[in-house]
Amino acid sequence: MKHREVDELLQNQELPTKERQQLITRLRKVMEPYEIQPQNRDGRGVRHRVRKLERTTVRHIASALRFSQHHPDPQIRHKAKEFLRSIPHHSFPTLATRASAFMGVARKASRRLKEQRRQESGRVVVITESLSLEEVRSLTMLRKVGKKLRMCVAKLNIARSRLEHVRDGTEELWVVRFEDGIVGLLSVSCERTPAGRRHGLSDTDWRTITECNGFDNESFVLSHDVALEILKRLQINQIDAETFSSVGAFPIFLHESIKYPIPMPIMDGNEWHYVWRTKHQVVIATSKRRPVSNDKFVASKMHWSRFSLKTSDQWNNHFFSNYLEIGKVLTLILKSPGFYSVISELRGPSNDPSK
Repeated sequence: MKHREVDELLQNQELPTKERQQLITRLRKVMEPYEIQPQNRDGRGVRHRVRKLERTTVRHIASALRFSQHHPDPQIRHKAKEFLRSIPHHSFPTLATRASAFMGVARKASRRLKEQRRQESGRVVVITESLSLEEVRSLTMLRKVGKKLRMCVAKLNIARSRLEHVRDGTEELWVVRFEDGIVGLLSVSCERTPAGRRHGLSDTDWRTITECNGFDNESFVLSHDVALEILKRLQINQIDAETFSSVGAFPIFLHESIKYPIPMPIMDGNEWHYVWRTKHQVVIATSKRRPVSNDKFVASKMHWSRFSLKTSDQWNNHFFSNYLEIGKVLTLILKSPGFYSVISELRGPSNDPSK
């Protein structure tokens, strides 16, 4: 390989002229014996595969020069300097192998640092003194969570697929941490839904919690207040996760005018029903026992149901965990004047969760 070719392949590395010339001389001295071997030549000169290997190796050396000064990992800077010092002491085949191995290590370190920067760009939301949410931004973090919780996202191909949705903005993944341990993974869909279009909201305005699972994909238990705080901090409009529906943590309760006061219960047989009604949905809490007072209302001990009104006369049951079936609700409406009055009432726009 000619002096000019080596010089061009070294690109614009920051080397004093004397050091650059010395490096080029060393490289040519290493390559020339290799080029003149009979198996490396044909009637036209040096074989194409040999030329290709030489160019690749010189490019790796150019990268080593750059990494020796500017790579953020000090270990890679050290390895680069060590590799450059070894150039005069190896035959070209050995030098080519060492250059390829060095680049493999450097690329792996660069990917690791890139993953770290991605994860560091994620948000952290403190819910209580012991509970927090950490946004998942990197493949490394998602697979770590998957292995810890024994979830399918521990697999590389599944984790990559989920991260594609995170990076295109249609999904958010949040690690649920209790004290210093990982206890769950929460998924927020940011895609526009029929409900979002019906309410006239933009894609970024309609956010649904689709999953919230712990070890082995089992739902874990949150208190009503903590679950509501998560909805509030993540600006959630809708939930499709049993962790939240089982304790009655619905976005409807983020509105103070709806959350308080607790409505008067409607009795049917041995059950008491507390009903909240807005323009687009009905939430019902059912208990076998009436609390002593509204102040003693314990959400985690209630059985919860939530129904969405698609139109004024059509019901849609969104939740597999609903305590009341729609037939039971219709029966209550027909037999209970109190229940019917709450269900049929349309409150003002201030109580509309879409506002």
